[in-house]
Amino acid sequence: MFWIDIVLLVIFLFVVFLSYLRGFFKTILIFIKLLLSGFLAYFLQGFLGPIIGKAIPVNYSDNMEVLLTFVPSNLVESFKTQNSAIIGSIIAFIIVFIILYIIFTIVGNILDQKINNHRITRIANKLGGIIVGIFVGIFAMIIGNFIIAIILMVYNPTIAISTIYSSFFLKFFVADSISAILQSMVSQIGQ
Repeated sequence: MFWIDIVLLVIFLFVVFLSYLRGFFKTILIFIKLLLSGFLAYFLQGFLGPIIGKAIPVNYSDNMEVLLTFVPSNLVESFKTQNSAIIGSIIAFIIVFIILYIIFTIVGNILDQKINNHRITRIANKLGGIIVGIFVGIFAMIIGNFIIAIILMVYNPTIAISTIYSSFFLKFFVADSISAILQSMVSQIGQ
């Protein structure tokens, strides 16, 4: 799909442009904040997810039965029983990520004011921002590819496969992972 490639390219260019505007040091700080917040939120959601999941009422729908054509029935039943814990983990991850990102932003702003070195020229800072922006942009594109692929696979696996193989970026970044997932599903169905 051509539009997915355009969206991913716009994300990449936006990240590079934003990194150019922010400069080298602020871009590095943003990247470190995102990584630290993500890793810590991932570990904390395992503890907080079941607690939040117990407080959330979950309505089960028959839409998950569509998965039976691709996934063994015992996996679908397992997903149904663990649905509230999964939703609780997702909510816990989002809440913890936002809180940690705000805390790291405050600490980063304090450090940026104290470390700000006026001897570094504006051009070097902007050039460094572009270089870091390219790497962060590629990282953002990879994450975007996997998010789009997961959404498409949950929505409709048949459409997802045709979309992934018709999109340049999705095919480049995600096709091997999707093939491995499908092969493992087929081997589980065969057992």
